[in-house]
Amino acid sequence: MTIYLVKAPAVKVSIGAAAGNRVARFVKRGDVISGDGVLPGQIDDLVKRGFLEEVVQLPEGDPDEKWTGQQLDLFASGQEPPIAVKGKVTDKLAAITAELATRRAAATQ
Repeated sequence: MTIYLVKAPAVKVSIGAAAGNRVARFVKRGDVISGDGVLPGQIDDLVKRGFLEEVVQLPEGDPDEKWTGQQLDLFASGQEPPIAVKGKVTDKLAAITAELATRRAAATQ
């Protein structure tokens, strides 16, 4: 997964399945978004026009000990709602892992 930083004051992106209903989402400067659910052509166009900047390529799957601090920060901030992380890489990984487990358990109830 690739994470993008919004560089423009505001950007409108369409999110949803290509063959289904799409929803407009407005993001502001400093927000981070993933390319998930956004048409690849739209992301490419926004990057080319300078509205978005590719920040980091995130590995597939859940975070693990191979992830960098920056990757963990961006993963956490890209969650809905964002996951609060601070401290060393091991602390960030522990916080994310615990929060993901909590959210998944709540979703299965």
